[in-house]
Amino acid sequence: MCGICGEIDFDNKNVRVESVRTMCNVLAHRGPDDEGVVLLRGDQYLEARDPKSFPPVESGFEVAFGHRRL
Repeated sequence: MCGICGEIDFDNKNVRVESVRTMCNVLAHRGPDDEGVVLLRGDQYLEARDPKSFPPVESGFEVAFGHRRL
């Protein structure tokens, strides 16, 4: 079974990437085949598919989604 997680912060525009990374790790049992994170800022996005390439703590992003896929 797959899993999704995320964080939204429209006021300060400073989602915590580390929180989403931790949530993805908690969901690891739900999908070991693939994982990724997408960070959104207005009409821009940053996608990280490999956990080692997850960005460091970034500022200015309003939305962060994470997923695990089985």
